[in-house]
Amino acid sequence: MHSADETHPRRRGDGLERGPAHAARSQAVKRAAEKLAKAGTADSSLDTLSSTVLTPEELQALGYQRITARIIPGAKGGSSASTQNYAFVDRSATAGVAYEFLLEAVDFNGGKVQYGPRTARPRNPLATELYSNYPNPFNPITTLRFSLKEKLAVSLVVYDGRGRVVRTLVRPEKPMQAGKYRLQWDAKNDGGFEVPSGQYFYRFTAGRYVKTRKMILVK
Repeated sequence: MHSADETHPRRRGDGLERGPAHAARSQAVKRAAEKLAKAGTADSSLDTLSSTVLTPEELQALGYQRITARIIPGAKGGSSASTQNYAFVDRSATAGVAYEFLLEAVDFNGGKVQYGPRTARPRNPLATELYSNYPNPFNPITTLRFSLKEKLAVSLVVYDGRGRVVRTLVRPEKPMQAGKYRLQWDAKNDGGFEVPSGQYFYRFTAGRYVKTRKMILVK
């Protein structure tokens, strides 16, 4: 009888990066938006995944790396005749990379059995997009937000109502990594002087994506 399940290794090889999670007698899924490795349906009387017994040295030789030694809680008392669900969130997973999931069951005597693997490739849940600033209207500080689906050179420039450059917040000198970003504008121009109340525009460019939004400074 197995007391709990422990996430195991990830490995690189043959174009794959092998990673965490599978539940004993389970079926694992990696949810794209959350990079969730969900190991479900464990049955003490039926193995739905192939199993093997490998030593730590053998796992290392195969290229596996343990993601976490944290135990995934199993059935109360360590055993159950009914289906059990297990879940593990791999926050280190990279979008677009293929992963193999392996779960290691640990019995009360410390014996270990590995189940799996299963393969999944998480998608990037982000889109390249410029969001509305907040607050708007504002005085004297507002927050501008954008996200990037991939690594891109970005520019973010504030203009006045006549189309003149007021402040360059981001220059496209070095590509930025995929992710979410936020920065503040303090209603000052590139010279460090406060600008008057009025309507302003901020233009965001990232690759082929171009968008302009309006904001209002009220003093």
